[in-house]
Amino acid sequence: MEFTIIDADAHHLDGPAYKKHLPEKFRARSGPYFPAFGWDIFLNDTTGRKPADATEYCKDLDVEKIKDAVAYPSNALSIGLVRELDLAGALAAAYNDWACDFCKDSGGRIKYAAVIAPQVVPESVKELRRAVTEKGAVGVMMPTYVQQGLDLGQPQFDPIYAAAEELGVPIGFHATAQVAVGNTRFTNTSACT
Repeated sequence: MEFTIIDADAHHLDGPAYKKHLPEKFRARSGPYFPAFGWDIFLNDTTGRKPADATEYCKDLDVEKIKDAVAYPSNALSIGLVRELDLAGALAAAYNDWACDFCKDSGGRIKYAAVIAPQVVPESVKELRRAVTEKGAVGVMMPTYVQQGLDLGQPQFDPIYAAAEELGVPIGFHATAQVAVGNTRFTNTSACT
C-alpha cells in the first residue's frame, strides 16, 4: 500500500531572510535579531545537509519520500521574545517575504506558515492578511511564549484568531526554542506529577 506523506512541521533555515528583506534601519544592526537558541539544533554538525534553496530542499523531501511540506521558521520561532515592537513586526514581514520567494521555486511542494509578532496584535492581523492573501501562506505560526509570559488564550489575541478563521487558515502553536510557560499556567501542579 502506498501513502502520501506530508511533513506538516518542516523548518526553513531562515537565517538569510532578514538582511535582504528587512527595512534598511534594521539591516545595519550587527547583532542577532532573535535571542540565540538554547541548544545546538544541528547536533554538532551531525544532522547532515542544510539545504539553502528550494531545489536542494526538495531533494531532501525526495530522499525521505515526502510529497509536500509546510515549513515553519527556525530563528523566528522566538519572535514572541523580541522586545522592540517595530522590529518584531518588521521581522515577521521579512520572514514572510523571504518564505514566499523560497517556496516559489519548489514547484508547489513547499508551503509555509506565516510568522506574526503577536505582541503587537493590530500589526499581526495586518501581516497575517498580507501573508495569506498576497504571499500565499497556508497557515500562521503562533509562538507558545510571548514576552512577559502572556497567555495566548487571553481575549487580546482574539483579533488574530478571528482573522485566521475569516481567511480559512489554521494556526499552528509552535514551541518557542528558548522558553516555555509550562506548568506555571496551572494552579494545581500535583495533578501533573
